[in-house]
Amino acid sequence: MSNKNYIVDNLIVGTILKSISKSSIKLKNKIEKNSSSSYFFVPSSLIDHESVMTQIDTYGILNKNKLLFREPIIREQISYLKFENEINYQNELHGVDIISNQNKTFYFYSIENFVHKYESSVFTNLSSNNVNIIFPNKTTIHFYSSKKNILKKYIKKLTNIVVDEKFFTEVNFPTEIELRENNTLINTYELTNKSFLGLSYQLVQLLNLLCSNPNLNIKVSENQNHYLNTLFFSFYKFFPSFLSNFIFKFLLRFNGSDIFSKQILEVNNIFTSENYIFSNSIDDDQSISNFKIGEFLPKIFIKSKNKSLKDLLIDGVNVISSSNSNIKTKENLISLKTETHKNLDGHLISPSSFELLDLNDCFYVVSKDGLVLLVDLNKNFKASMKASQLKSKYSDKKQKSMDTFEVKNFTPSIPRPSFNFRWPLSLKKQ
Repeated sequence: MSNKNYIVDNLIVGTILKSISKSSIKLKNKIEKNSSSSYFFVPSSLIDHESVMTQIDTYGILNKNKLLFREPIIREQISYLKFENEINYQNELHGVDIISNQNKTFYFYSIENFVHKYESSVFTNLSSNNVNIIFPNKTTIHFYSSKKNILKKYIKKLTNIVVDEKFFTEVNFPTEIELRENNTLINTYELTNKSFLGLSYQLVQLLNLLCSNPNLNIKVSENQNHYLNTLFFSFYKFFPSFLSNFIFKFLLRFNGSDIFSKQILEVNNIFTSENYIFSNSIDDDQSISNFKIGEFLPKIFIKSKNKSLKDLLIDGVNVISSSNSNIKTKENLISLKTETHKNLDGHLISPSSFELLDLNDCFYVVSKDGLVLLVDLNKNFKASMKASQLKSKYSDKKQKSMDTFEVKNFTPSIPRPSFNFRWPLSLKKQ
């Protein structure tokens, strides 16, 4: 992490930065009164074990007062973090200003000493007015929504408690942030997710990238839903429960459990930096790997060492490959192996992690933060790693062809009319 000083005007931004970076964080004087604790969702790979967190093991889909669907979260671990350290106000500190130009307000309500059976779970609905319900432990329930009336209905249905609005707590998340240093604009960034979970998760990943390099030109996509999911989510309320459950299970298997879970929880975002562009979701169906350009690699543990794969990443280019791939490069090469190849040089990981990365066939180029910059077949290593190609690597072939199309020899004009009459008239052959 960069050791820059950050001055923020939003409490949740300061809270996240304080949790994931080693920088000095200060709040501007105009900010609302500081609170004793704050909660947010974060990829488990970005936090240390000393933090007070809940590992989210399952998620569920709600329709009014019914639990339609409940599944485990696969691979990408999500944590619900409680931050209790105080953040001081600005004290003549010079550094990078993070300005929240636009905000989205969520209402938070906590219920204590209410026994339930959903520990370490998060429930969500699929309505335009999103509701996130978190069960951090066996006796606590947390509710989030951007609409008070919706939130009160869910609280009443789940707990039979009538809520007074004065007990709601407001949480302001930025949807557009601006970075300035010495009053000079560095860049602006937009956040596209809508739910508390999705926006929180997206903001953490964005701030983590900016901590490494505030000057990065980063963009983030919207939550990438398959069109079949989008179509069904829009009309699932009109289906009976037994049919909804059947369709949910079909979509889960159709998309794959990992992707479907990310889509449901609104964390299926793609991040780009520099000259990289968003992946084409249609082309990604034919991807050679479980991970595509713009995604973050999951937390993978190195056996016999008290560290993860991320601890081996350095600034610049990192190449991750199998120990038996015979890949040679001047870049930071991280060779991974299993017990099957224990005689080879490299770091030992579990067979499931090895299979997840599909290292028998693929290699990865990743940033220090674990962002996938390139994924390709081992046999294409030499061609893929040419500097000119690496900087302009596209995952969307159609977009690439459009960008490289030369138009200087063409002049704008209206297309000439063309008529094709055939006599005698005949029916078109099928």
